[in-house]
Amino acid sequence: MNANHQRIATTRSRFTSAHWGGNRAKGDREGLRILPIAEDPNPSVVVRGWPEATRDASLRIAAPAVSKGGLERRDRSARIKDSSVEVERDVALDPAAAAFRERHAEI
Repeated sequence: MNANHQRIATTRSRFTSAHWGGNRAKGDREGLRILPIAEDPNPSVVVRGWPEATRDASLRIAAPAVSKGGLERRDRSARIKDSSVEVERDVALDPAAAAFRERHAEI
């Protein structure tokens, strides 16, 4: 990538969307800002923290985690109140896949 392309790529807006709506990402990693799109009548404030999360490792999920009860007893009934434990990715995949299959069967 040449220097001119790098400058252009970091100064123009890029559009992004998530569960919380559509937004514009403007700037580069250090100066990144997330701005609501003008057409959104009720923009979410949740996305305001995204730029900081890209720079602060303490705000990011460091490893996959599952509920302790779900891991030990395959009991997901109290997973919101249960403590979480970090696991290897392969261990986290099975309960995640099972939850997706169950939800898919419901719909």
